[in-house]
Amino acid sequence: MTETVDRLEATLATMGDLQRFRGHFYNWYDTQNLRPLDPQYVSSVDSGNLAGHLIALANACREWIGRPMAGPELFAGIEDGLNLARETLHGLPDDRRTQTITRHQLGDALDALAAALRQDRLPPEAIAARLEEFARQAATMVDIARTLANERGDDASAEMLFWAEATLGAIESHRRDVTQSADAAHSLERRLATLEETARAMVGAMEFGFLLDPERKLLSIGYRAAEGILDPSCYDLLASEARLASFMAIAKGEVASRHWFRLGRAVTPIGRGAALVSWSGSMFEYLMPSLVMRAPAGSLLEQTSRLVVRRQITYGAALGVPWGISESAYNVRDLELTYQYSNFGVPGLGLKRGLSQNAVVAPYATALAAMVDPGAAARNFVRLTAWARGAAMVSTRRWITRARACPRGKTSQLSAPSWRTIRA
Repeated sequence: MTETVDRLEATLATMGDLQRFRGHFYNWYDTQNLRPLDPQYVSSVDSGNLAGHLIALANACREWIGRPMAGPELFAGIEDGLNLARETLHGLPDDRRTQTITRHQLGDALDALAAALRQDRLPPEAIAARLEEFARQAATMVDIARTLANERGDDASAEMLFWAEATLGAIESHRRDVTQSADAAHSLERRLATLEETARAMVGAMEFGFLLDPERKLLSIGYRAAEGILDPSCYDLLASEARLASFMAIAKGEVASRHWFRLGRAVTPIGRGAALVSWSGSMFEYLMPSLVMRAPAGSLLEQTSRLVVRRQITYGAALGVPWGISESAYNVRDLELTYQYSNFGVPGLGLKRGLSQNAVVAPYATALAAMVDPGAAARNFVRLTAWARGAAMVSTRRWITRARACPRGKTSQLSAPSWRTIRA
């Protein structure tokens, strides 16, 4: 908890130093000097998302005050890191070289720590001693992992070492929390209260009323600060990531509630049901607001979420790829070799033309879908992992074949292997 508070304070302090317009953060800043980058632009949807998540943060800070440090989720969090270390260990490619430390030795150390974590849960007053024991075991495990990683010297073992060290870091962080003095605990509660106050103040400072188009009664997509005008385009669909901004504007009393009913509710048939139409048919548009904004059970929004995930699954199966098509960066670069970004979605769900021409599978879309169908999302993550590794192997083999065919001294002209965009 102490580490979390440290990071939140640093983040909100930096945000407090950023120049804003009527309480809104600009879309782009220079990360070196925090100066707003041109064109200075206020995005309605991004401000709505930030406001909603700041309120979620403020509520979390309030709930953490007075909460016991040694809750039942403590050991589960440590086990997550341990499981990831084990997973990366099992994924290490074969290396025929003789090594001082073997995978089996590291596997035994991981198993020993996992067994200790699964022992009967102790009363809160005994947690500190148990965490100290875990820390000793984890330190030994990290020493073994570091030796193995140094001997192998590859990226896969570096990732394995990262998760081993993260597991030790989690144990040490929890140990500091449960052994802190009463004065330190009271200080932490005061810091949490200040964080809550700061987060709510940032939301309160954001003015949403001026972002409403006065004639269309819809939120403009943004405000061009240098020109002092609203962008002429507006968000006009309920199935949009912008509905969180609309909700926030109404909740703050800066936009009339009738604005909500100006948002389009056109539907499209999916199986035996009907789902709301979005602009690009992406998972982001449909599900991102649900991270902090509940859709009532049985409502059109809740029904749409279920049907859209189902349609994403069937469309992925039709393409022969994992599902989860959504807006994302993709494998096209500009002259500065910067990856481009665009919206991608499922044909029939979006109004945008040409959705069937390209498809980009974005792993975060599966994470969003876990809110709707966790079982299907877990299975898709497994398939995504296998698919990505296979695509990387194919791409690497193609690159090696091309490199061998290149004239001597010309291989530097080849682009590096990459996971390519699916083009349907």
